[in-house]
Amino acid sequence: FKVRIIRVGGAKKILRAMEDFPFCVAVQENACRVLQILAHGDHTDRISVTLMQLGAGIRVLQTMKNNSDNARVQENACAALWSLSLNHDNKLALMDLDAANQILQAMSNHRNCEILQWVACAALGNFSNCLDHAVTLVGLGAANTILQVMHDYPRSENVQAIACGTLWNLAVDPDNQVTLMELGAAERILQAMNNNIDSKIVQRLACAALGNLAD
Repeated sequence: FKVRIIRVGGAKKILRAMEDFPFCVAVQENACRVLQILAHGDHTDRISVTLMQLGAGIRVLQTMKNNSDNARVQENACAALWSLSLNHDNKLALMDLDAANQILQAMSNHRNCEILQWVACAALGNFSNCLDHAVTLVGLGAANTILQVMHDYPRSENVQAIACGTLWNLAVDPDNQVTLMELGAAERILQAMNNNIDSKIVQRLACAALGNLAD
């Protein structure tokens, strides 16, 4: 049904609604949600690429600026960016649009929203899966933010797993390794392992992150 929705002009209508009602929380929240659904699980990338070509990235980032104090809008916007950035070209375009900074700002503004922190870390994880972006993200303060999230939600399996996965990507760069170690990343990862002892995914991604830090 996703392809059919795109084919009959659904994406254009969604983006037009976002443009026409920029400060309507209900419109923006639901529009971001449907963009995330349309882009997610798109194995051929046709839908997510089409959405970006239609201006979805620009529109999502604009609503994050316009509705920075609304946690649900920020949460759904971060989720949309997560799905859109699964495609490599989309990821490059979103970084050029300063998406990482917008995500980090959302995380800082809404530290008490666990789901937002999780999907935001997931989006940063996509962006960090590229050496140049990994360096840029650490320069923007992403490492500090991710470690803070791990501190805030020590027993959340979803948060700890995706945070460890993102640290794994960030730690590919030697200079990033130094910064992460100075910030206490190793200790935070080990704490995640202790607090989520029965979680295979946390244990696996934590080991992967420690492996890059030690390399």
